[in-house]
Amino acid sequence: MVTIKNNILFIGKCLTLKKETTHRAYIEQKIKSKEIDWELIVQISTAYYVFPALYVNFKAVNFLKLLPEDLVAFMEHIYGLNKERNEQILAEVESLNTLLVAHNITPIFLKGTACLVDGLYEDIGERMIGDIDLIIEKKETDPIIKVLTSNGYTSDTDILNKTFYSKHLPRFVHEEKIAALEIHFKILQKDSLDYTFAKSNIQVTKSGFSIMQYPALLWHSVASNYVEDYGYQVYSVPLRNFYDVYLLSYKTPSTSAFSVAPKYQKIVNAFLVTCQYILDSNQIVYAKNNDTESYLQNVLIHIENPEDKAKKVEELKETYLKKGRIKRYFKTFYNIHIFKYYLRKIFKK
Repeated sequence: MVTIKNNILFIGKCLTLKKETTHRAYIEQKIKSKEIDWELIVQISTAYYVFPALYVNFKAVNFLKLLPEDLVAFMEHIYGLNKERNEQILAEVESLNTLLVAHNITPIFLKGTACLVDGLYEDIGERMIGDIDLIIEKKETDPIIKVLTSNGYTSDTDILNKTFYSKHLPRFVHEEKIAALEIHFKILQKDSLDYTFAKSNIQVTKSGFSIMQYPALLWHSVASNYVEDYGYQVYSVPLRNFYDVYLLSYKTPSTSAFSVAPKYQKIVNAFLVTCQYILDSNQIVYAKNNDTESYLQNVLIHIENPEDKAKKVEELKETYLKKGRIKRYFKTFYNIHIFKYYLRKIFKK
């Protein structure tokens, strides 16, 4: 019986074909058996943002010849679009970095952007990237807004409101650029970790970009899903994050993330055991204990019901937002800027 779990496990092994030689015979046999529902594989890998990475791994081991011709043509098309987009994003990051540094602002790039500028991906077209993520000191808010707006960037959201309550400024866009900017003050919405944390873990790439060191990059790839997006609570299998962590584990042991922010060790360990199982790679190391084994069993139970996961995430977000509103009301009484903001809102009505 073909299940979502079986397809995800198939995709997981495919994502390691370049490096895990032991997976190649198994994947080749599965493809030749004609048992694979390629429409479902496309659907799942696209939903999890790893479709171009799938293509790159198949191509690297000369497996494209085993696939249906129309599938290969579609993969090449999507990969080509993604590669072109990433090349543009990389050029935009270079331009942005030069602009900000010239104005004494040192951005530290995060997430997929950081991995892209570091050259983590052997093929620039394999990683799907949305926004350009970076973190700055909160005191640099006014200077960076001035620099960006003076150079053609715009944002249609109330900057004052978002500055005080969010982990990042509203998204900035430029009509001549392909990627939006997401400028963070905090690493996570639910934590106080900020630019100081990022700076304490800083490294500079060969091309002159500031990013976090590999253990912190790996930790953030875990935390951005399992903490920020409630992945831990809903037993998520974020294949794109798994792929990043897998590649980063060749730069630093996966367990090096434990010491980056120790209070998240249990969550990081749950991510790692799930990642190791889905990708079927001993490159991913975790601390084996009763918690991890129990967690993995829950992942396998919940993996067949993605709709239930999505519903639970929305419920968790709503609960968090309600708590956030209460905190904001209290903040109003202690911050003159927020107090004035609400006064303006009241008298406009």
